[in-house]
Amino acid sequence: MKETSILIAESSDILLDGIAAMLDKYPGIKVAGKVSCYDSLMNLMDSHSNHTILLGPILRSTKGLDPIEILKKNYPETRIVEIDLTDVPETIYKKLS
Repeated sequence: MKETSILIAESSDILLDGIAAMLDKYPGIKVAGKVSCYDSLMNLMDSHSNHTILLGPILRSTKGLDPIEILKKNYPETRIVEIDLTDVPETIYKKLS
C-alpha cells in the first residue's frame, strides 16, 4: 500500500488522540497533523491541502457549518474520509485504504 498522509480533524481530544494512536499501528498511514476545531482545520488546509482528511463525528457538526461541503468546494483535490462513533479500527483503516 502506498503511504497515505492524513490530517485528523476531531473536536474531542480523547477521540483525536485515540484515533492517532490507533493509526500508528497500521502500515502505510502517516498522521501529518491533528486539529480539534474547524478554524484550525481550515488554517492547516491552506498549507497542506494535498492530504486525506479523516473527519471525526463531533467536528462535523461544529458551528452549524458543513465542513465537508466547504472542504469539497475549496480543496477539491483533497480526499475526505468520514468516521463515526461505531467505527472500529479495522473499519477506519479500510476506509483509508
